[in-house]
Amino acid sequence: MTCLATDWSVDGIGFFLMQKYCQCSSKTPTCCNDGWKLCLVGSRFTHPAESRYAPIEEDNDTANDASTVAAATCALNAVITVVTWSMVREATASDPTFVNLIRQLEAGFPEDYKELPTDLRPYHRFASSLCTVDGVVLMGQRIVIPPALRKPVLNALHAAHQGVSAMRARAMDSVYWPQ
Repeated sequence: MTCLATDWSVDGIGFFLMQKYCQCSSKTPTCCNDGWKLCLVGSRFTHPAESRYAPIEEDNDTANDASTVAAATCALNAVITVVTWSMVREATASDPTFVNLIRQLEAGFPEDYKELPTDLRPYHRFASSLCTVDGVVLMGQRIVIPPALRKPVLNALHAAHQGVSAMRARAMDSVYWPQ
């Protein structure tokens, strides 16, 4: 049995796909803590035209929303550690390279990358698209991930079992760090 749950808002579109592995008779993903396995997760920001779409139906099915959230929470807790905005902000503030990167963004990047400290040079070619929001460095709409959170982010990307190409595409839409 498979469950596909979707959601839409003016800001974004998301989904998760789960498969049943337990033997219980329930057909809902909240039947037991480890009976359903997360297979695929995806989301993206809406494009400007999509953000103006009118919803097809009112979003007042709170029972369905609650079970969807419960199912997603069970599945995600079993598979990955969630990386939150607060975690990224804290990791950014505690990483010396990222602290220097934010200072450099505020001061402006020099024309020649050789004038930068060695640890900031990988960011030079993206200087025009880098900014900070609430203590987090962004490259366009992608979050620049501090070293302390790169492994959990990789684990989250791999957890959806999308295959190499799909995982790379998802990563390229949402996160960045230099090699």
